[in-house]
Amino acid sequence: MGLFYLAHFVMLNKGLRGLSVPLCLASLVGCAGNVGFDAVSAEQRVAERTQEHLALLMGGRWEQALEYAAPGYRQKTEVQQYAMRYRGAGSWTGTTVDQVTCNSDDAGGADRCEVLYQISYKWAQPLASIPDVVARRQFQRVWILVDGDWFLAQG
Repeated sequence: MGLFYLAHFVMLNKGLRGLSVPLCLASLVGCAGNVGFDAVSAEQRVAERTQEHLALLMGGRWEQALEYAAPGYRQKTEVQQYAMRYRGAGSWTGTTVDQVTCNSDDAGGADRCEVLYQISYKWAQPLASIPDVVARRQFQRVWILVDGDWFLAQG
């Protein structure tokens, strides 16, 4: 970025003001090119996708939630089947991702991650005089890398 300021200063002092804006934009684009998905670790990306998936399930948005499943699973599963698998998600009161552990493939990048997450839900009591209980349950799921993004390996 220091080179940008030096070039900008020279242009302003040499009467080349018309080039300062294009140079400024070019330098910003160049710097932005260094920031991208590579800056986010596999663990962070999988944790984000897990949380997004769980939020979609809680909201009953089955078709969008199914998009997080591995492509092979999506090809053989209808939205109604997926909704039945997660039919209790509407009673969840919260979710937390506790741990993401990714392994490395031969090239040094992760291709499989295990996720531990918890859901909270209300357990309704049969009598109105007994208060509902908030329970928590932990799950372990596997996410796999397919074509540059992470997908839930359904099993």
